[in-house]
Amino acid sequence: MNCPCRPLLFIATCVAGGAVAAPAVPQAVSQTANVGHEAPVQAAGPSQTAGVDNDAMGPYRALAQLSYQAFQSGDLARAAELSRILERTWDHGEWHNQTERPAGSWCKSNHTACAQVDKAMDVYIGPLIQYAVKPPDSNAVQAAYKAFLEQLNKAG
Repeated sequence: MNCPCRPLLFIATCVAGGAVAAPAVPQAVSQTANVGHEAPVQAAGPSQTAGVDNDAMGPYRALAQLSYQAFQSGDLARAAELSRILERTWDHGEWHNQTERPAGSWCKSNHTACAQVDKAMDVYIGPLIQYAVKPPDSNAVQAAYKAFLEQLNKAG
């Protein structure tokens, strides 16, 4: 599938060469409708849209959270897929300065901090992407996930 999506929009519209559709959510969903689900439906606040932070690092943080949730639930293939999407999105959007933000890539003006985020991301996603070769160690993945989120939070 040829996807003309911008890098950050790629996440929402293209996955592994196929289209992804967000699940339909009825307009009048109540909090009680989520019984048995991990995360309750949250109203989007001024700093979030659909649960994703509206800052420069929000999409990367959201992808990391999704990949970690898949890992925790035992869906290693999904965790690997989301981790790879995280890596490619970061690389194209920030590392290679292909973002739509008016100021350009955050990495362009914060190269040292960007390198730290990139390194933390690589430590986190490496074991997930390589799950078929070597099963990831839960404690190591959890520690790397927390370290990656810390770097993203420092970045903004």
